[in-house]
Amino acid sequence: METLPVSATKFLYTQRKTDQLMKLRTPAITSLLIITLTLPHVSALSEPVMVGEGKFPSLAQDNRGEYWLVFSNESGLYLMHSSNLLDWSVPKKLPFSKPNDFDPYMRYYDGRFFIAFVRHKITSPHSLFGFDYDVYLAVGSDEKWSLIQINNSNFSLDWYPYIYRDPSGKFWMVYSKDFKDGNGSILVVRFSRDGVNWSREYPAIPPNALFGSLFYFKDRYWMIYSMYTGNYSIPEIMNLHDLYITYSFDGVNWEKAAKLTDTPPHYNFTLYLDAETDGEYIWVAYTSTVEGNEEIYLMKSPDGIRWSKPIRLTRNIEYINSMTEPRNFKCDQKDLLINSNRDVVIAYQSAIYPEKTTLWVVSLKPEINQFDKKIEFNITLSYGNGSEFFKQEKNEGYQNPEQTSIGILPLICGFIATLAIVSRKRRNI
Repeated sequence: METLPVSATKFLYTQRKTDQLMKLRTPAITSLLIITLTLPHVSALSEPVMVGEGKFPSLAQDNRGEYWLVFSNESGLYLMHSSNLLDWSVPKKLPFSKPNDFDPYMRYYDGRFFIAFVRHKITSPHSLFGFDYDVYLAVGSDEKWSLIQINNSNFSLDWYPYIYRDPSGKFWMVYSKDFKDGNGSILVVRFSRDGVNWSREYPAIPPNALFGSLFYFKDRYWMIYSMYTGNYSIPEIMNLHDLYITYSFDGVNWEKAAKLTDTPPHYNFTLYLDAETDGEYIWVAYTSTVEGNEEIYLMKSPDGIRWSKPIRLTRNIEYINSMTEPRNFKCDQKDLLINSNRDVVIAYQSAIYPEKTTLWVVSLKPEINQFDKKIEFNITLSYGNGSEFFKQEKNEGYQNPEQTSIGILPLICGFIATLAIVSRKRRNI
């Protein structure tokens, strides 16, 4: 990993607006951590700045240039806005949201917000599996919102949704599906002409795949996702994950994939990602523990084959080393936005403050021109060209999501293993 050096490893603490916004008054820290950087490959960077308290942040920019950030807490989903990424409005709860809604992913198209999120439901209070996660989509602005239930199945946990509109105007949604019957987990894809009426689910990436970020770049669709590469019987690699990339010419059939990262073993993982394109490059932000603590990294590619070295954006390791009583903490669940100036803006959550999960934003315009890593698309995926699902869709066309079902192919991961990783990903950060 290429690390952005810290000038004299100097840490400055400043009060800024932390107490005003968050009322965080812990004995150890009462202010924001600001780090002076020397950046040989970055022309402009705002240091990571804490902007609030919450979880699962996602960013969008409207046609006036205003930034909007949606996030969740125990009472539901909230939205706030800023013109400069530093000064934010008071968060306002979204009218359609309920307690325990989480993991929102937001984009802005034609004057409307599209917020995909997960709703946690209790289906049987006294049952071991008496809960469910379903994906919803909220479309609107201000007080006018339409709420669309994307799926309503009790046989799987559906979460980590991504929504995207391609250059032709077609909407796409990708989310993870963990089966309750022991058949493992996959990524599924849906598409829509209007963002309201959605196709049924199409299996895309098996097995044990998470965080599927889909986009159109040059002449094809691409998806970057995370996959489990460890072994649950070996503690040192029981949470090992890596990033993969695949492409498709229709957005449904994904035939070949390549491994994008090679995470070393011994309690490490590379996970929690988002990917976007500015039309010239593919940008990927992700979380990895390869340097000790969870950190946010960024890399890019001009063609999906040649890749730059990752640069580290967060300074958690330096901060931990400065603590009287060092401790590791989580720093994950990010969103990557290409703004109107083609800057890369990343929002993420961090547990840098004990007992609190906070929201952070960093903005940069990297000048990375070396692409030394070359990957090979030598992995054949199960749901390729000629799959029965694609053939059926040609005949059936669009269906209402509540009226659709999906035939599930047997997968290799046991449900106990799935619950183990689910538990680790959902613990308080």
